[in-house]
Amino acid sequence: MVLINLETLEKLVFADIVLNLSKNNLDVNDIVSKVKRLLNEEILERLERLQFLVKVNGKIKHKAADLIEIY
Repeated sequence: MVLINLETLEKLVFADIVLNLSKNNLDVNDIVSKVKRLLNEEILERLERLQFLVKVNGKIKHKAADLIEIY
């Protein structure tokens, strides 16, 4: 099970990387169409860009923490 905070989830939904599935009204055609949409090259490019931004953001946080430790 993957735990994710709400802020990150909102960003992923806004970027069209995460799509909702209804538990109460689960439809095979809906699942297939959403998987096809996620496999689209445009979304893969967005994922790569987000991955880069997450790495950069993580490095900034580590550098800031190192600076705080020094002082």
